[in-house]
Amino acid sequence: METTTPLLLVGVLLLAAPLLGSSAAVGAEEDGFSVEFIHRDSVKSPFHDPALTPHGRALAAARRSAARAAELHHLLARRSSGAPSPGTGAGVVAEVVSRQFEYLMAIEVGTPPVRVLAIADTGSDLVWVKCKGKDNDNNSNSTFFSDSDDGEDSPPPSDEDSTPPPSDDSGDAPAPSADDTPAPPSVYFVPSASSTYGRVGCDTKACRALSSAASCSPDGSCEYLYSYGDGSRASGQLSTETFTFSTIADSSKTNSHGNNNNNSSSHGQVEIAKLDFGCSTTTTGTFRADGLVGLGGGPVSLASQLGATTSLGRKFSYCLAPYANTNASSALNFGSRAVVSEPGAASTPLITGEVETYYTIALDSINVAGTKRPTTAAQAQPKYYKSKARGSGSSSSNSIIVDSGTTLTYLDSALLTPLVKDLTRRIKLPRAESPEKILDLCYDISGVRGEDALGIPDVTLVLGGGGEVTLKPDNTFVVVQEGVLCLALVATSERQSVSILGNIAQQNLHVGYDLEKGTVTFAAADCAKSHPYGEADV
Repeated sequence: METTTPLLLVGVLLLAAPLLGSSAAVGAEEDGFSVEFIHRDSVKSPFHDPALTPHGRALAAARRSAARAAELHHLLARRSSGAPSPGTGAGVVAEVVSRQFEYLMAIEVGTPPVRVLAIADTGSDLVWVKCKGKDNDNNSNSTFFSDSDDGEDSPPPSDEDSTPPPSDDSGDAPAPSADDTPAPPSVYFVPSASSTYGRVGCDTKACRALSSAASCSPDGSCEYLYSYGDGSRASGQLSTETFTFSTIADSSKTNSHGNNNNNSSSHGQVEIAKLDFGCSTTTTGTFRADGLVGLGGGPVSLASQLGATTSLGRKFSYCLAPYANTNASSALNFGSRAVVSEPGAASTPLITGEVETYYTIALDSINVAGTKRPTTAAQAQPKYYKSKARGSGSSSSNSIIVDSGTTLTYLDSALLTPLVKDLTRRIKLPRAESPEKILDLCYDISGVRGEDALGIPDVTLVLGGGGEVTLKPDNTFVVVQEGVLCLALVATSERQSVSILGNIAQQNLHVGYDLEKGTVTFAAADCAKSHPYGEADV
């Protein structure tokens, strides 16, 4: 893949194995199941900072987005050039995308179960949790996902992290530069305390799937070393265990108020036995949770394992509630619940990418239909911006990755520049100075009341195969300072050439991935109602 090729990343995955119906999960294989998808700024997240304003949270998310996008660029550039991943003195490592996470999910590991709040990462495949036992008590004081280095050198900060935050005259507290929120207390899984724990041997499909990340211990068990884009690392034993997921009600069976009409099925548990996962006995660097659930497209992901071992199939979906509503939860769905069937659903084929972890699709063009006009007025003809070809012999499309872990949307400048020119011509608001260097187009909305008064047109993405996804103003603009609204679409660059469809653009869209059919499907939805307890009790 050319390193200058724009990509659009849709990351979503988990690791799993045989599904065992518990008494509370009757019919799970027929109906599928859903788990709560928690934004890091939600009141349900341990990283929620009540002192931070919505504008401060938006700026912090933009900075995390820049750091994550840069890591994706460097990773794909190395893969494309054939350059090896940086070594650590312990052999070859598998480098994946790192700590710039946006969503969390709760999992319960072992028998009896230990509850872990893990990062849901669309940029990697392996599911792993922090482990502690007799053989690694020396790590009992490690603070995985904190600034402690467990006795090893911490990686230097990235350029994005070291850039001081710009001044903010709005009166808001300064936004964190990238990830300054204090880490919650650590939770460790102790293998010896579980009756269902087992290790995975070297000569297994799961171990081979880890490729260069895996090595064989003297006793024949499979070990791994994962290195992340910011230099953080996790290593340990590839293992099997029973994972339990707290399932939530099927949103299609809820009433207009989001209440489930069948109280007996409003919640329950789904057990997945013999799930392949990493039992990480050593973690270093900057990660800030108790584990990581890989949501990529590789063979050890949850969707892949569910498809191989149950009747749920290799499909999943999510519906992202607007993150500005910190009381709302989103949903992550598997099996039949992952089918996107809302009116106007548009599907597009997956494209084989440089790294199978990422979900790559084609973006053919962008349509700006124009602002709303009275029905008596002449309709403005949609204006299309055709995306450039990837290279000789390719179709006239950008290959793009859709990623729930990146906040902003990144587009090639050849596609974005004419779009911005058209938006500035159509939007009649006064311009404002941007409080963040990566956000170029900002408006003063201090005197505007109501979204319709903004006069921001819808933007439609025309995908490979002809499907269209309409982005509302809330998908393309974000308030980053009191009275200041900025475009959440930014241009790729030489330092960051990967095109990414970020999570702001995906808010209030039901996004489904069918790995068997090789498609991604989008449909407009009210995602705050996709979780039956969408509003937290605060």
